[in-house]
Amino acid sequence: MGAKQTKNRKTERTIKGLKLYEDVIDTETHDELVKFIDEQLVRGRKNELIGSTYTPIPPKWDSRKQGREMLQYGTYTHSNRVYDHEIVVEDMPDILNVLVDELVRFGVFACDDCDRDEKKKNSFRPESCTVNIYEKGQWLPPHVDNPNFSRPFCTVSLCADEYTMFGRGIVWPEGSVPDDVHDKASEGEEYRVLCKKNSVIVLGGDAGDVYEHAVLPVRAERRISLTFRKRDFNKESLKKRTELTESVRREYRAKRKEVYDAIPKEPEPETERERIARERFERKKEKERRKIETLEKKKTEAETLAKRAEEKALTNKKKEPKAKTHKECLPVPEGLLLPKTEHGKALRTSTNTPSDFETSSSSMNGSEKVNKMPKVEREYVQKVYDVVAKQWHGTRYRSWPAIEKFVANQPHNGFVADVGCGNGKNMIDVIKGGGTVVGMDFSCGLIDICAEQGFEVQVADAVMIPYRSRVFDYALNIAVLHHISSEERRIRMCEETLRIVKVGGVALFCAWAYEQDKGGVSGHDFLAQDVLVPFHKRPIEKGMQPSEQKELDDQMVKEGKAPSHGEVDAEKHTVVYQRYCHVYKEGELEALFEKIEHCKVIASYFDFGNWCVEVRVT
Repeated sequence: MGAKQTKNRKTERTIKGLKLYEDVIDTETHDELVKFIDEQLVRGRKNELIGSTYTPIPPKWDSRKQGREMLQYGTYTHSNRVYDHEIVVEDMPDILNVLVDELVRFGVFACDDCDRDEKKKNSFRPESCTVNIYEKGQWLPPHVDNPNFSRPFCTVSLCADEYTMFGRGIVWPEGSVPDDVHDKASEGEEYRVLCKKNSVIVLGGDAGDVYEHAVLPVRAERRISLTFRKRDFNKESLKKRTELTESVRREYRAKRKEVYDAIPKEPEPETERERIARERFERKKEKERRKIETLEKKKTEAETLAKRAEEKALTNKKKEPKAKTHKECLPVPEGLLLPKTEHGKALRTSTNTPSDFETSSSSMNGSEKVNKMPKVEREYVQKVYDVVAKQWHGTRYRSWPAIEKFVANQPHNGFVADVGCGNGKNMIDVIKGGGTVVGMDFSCGLIDICAEQGFEVQVADAVMIPYRSRVFDYALNIAVLHHISSEERRIRMCEETLRIVKVGGVALFCAWAYEQDKGGVSGHDFLAQDVLVPFHKRPIEKGMQPSEQKELDDQMVKEGKAPSHGEVDAEKHTVVYQRYCHVYKEGELEALFEKIEHCKVIASYFDFGNWCVEVRVT
């Protein structure tokens, strides 16, 4: 068999399942294989091979010469572990498949009792190959091959004659290059086999499952080995082999540990870096100990409080649950909005001075009248959101269901406009879906919050959108329409939103519904369609009185950055600001778009107290 027996074992002992065939391949085939492998190495070093077909020498192993360059086909392994789906390698190339065919015909994989049965003899065919390219001095430590591969498996040797060692619990020098293993037997070693150039060594039975094998440090300038293996997907045989190999691996690891632990080791002086690392670790452990102690204390306190609450609940009479209260929203005071003519046009009466509307209507043309922001929107919408932006942001953190569904049904890589973006909560859904979104809002306070989150935003009026026409795949206009005080401005704002959307694109409009009894969650009762909705602003600092907060806000009033109508609510400990809202009755939202050209309402529905319409640009 070409085996070289070590001096500490009897010559008559053999290993079941170990076979060696010499001169299996001829010189021409040998040279063709070496040429092919060299070409693959060149391509692998240039990252031209698929996935991890080529593996360089890991730096941590290179210093000990334990590593070697590898080519893997069919199955990827690393540190004797199989990776089925995580890492991709190329299938076995034709030249290796031809070699496998020759090995099968030669009977390399045939069992001992089936030499006369050609069909059974040729039924075992490997589909994976690991090519190891050893340079001088490189070696492979003792190991039992991965049980995921069927037995037997074989290794073809090229370029040089080198020894393979077999044993049970082989002990090599710990932490160093095993240079002296050539000259003396290692503990646990039982056999050495000289694998000559062009030979094939076959490992089955005990040789593959019970015995470890190792490649001694290569003495030639170069040695190449081709290991052919077949994956085993039979659960029963795989389980049986895994249990066996894991059992012997544990036994061999324990043996090596016992030997290594018995070797006296002199303690090395602690370096400055090690001292710092040790002290840091000790501080971390102490911190963790205190944290666990605190958690246990809190847990005990919580259990005590829960027990007391339970006892109190049993002794006290059961209180009737409070009925849900609704917040009434009063109609807009007379004179705050422009009165209407019989044609729906805004009119100024003797009770409305030019200062109420910031500019005399006689000094503006029709377009300017619509574009000019009325006082009610500036004082009761824009400035209110500026002064309450931070608190408002803390209560609005996700989109309504209808908006999430709408965004999910749009192109995932679309370019999107969020008109009246607020604190950017709806922009998150677009970005998660892979889209690009830009937002605008007339509240500087809310735009600052968006910018802090990294959104692409700007301050602008939704009635005069500063974007080019027909550039966005779709648009969002959420909770903006109910803050617009006249029908002319509502129509203009809808026209502007539709103007920036591509033909065929869709815009979603959502606004507060008058019919909150249909399923609204706001808790508001609207006593009219034009109402003032209170917002209770809490003091920004703990312990601050609402009157002190009002004084701070009044400084912003002087700078024109806050509304002047804030009132202290001592009972609720807040400063109350009123937001103007026009709430929509069923069908009113769709009616707006009947007055706009080149668009079509494709969907209308009620969602969480809002009327929503989806409008396609035609």
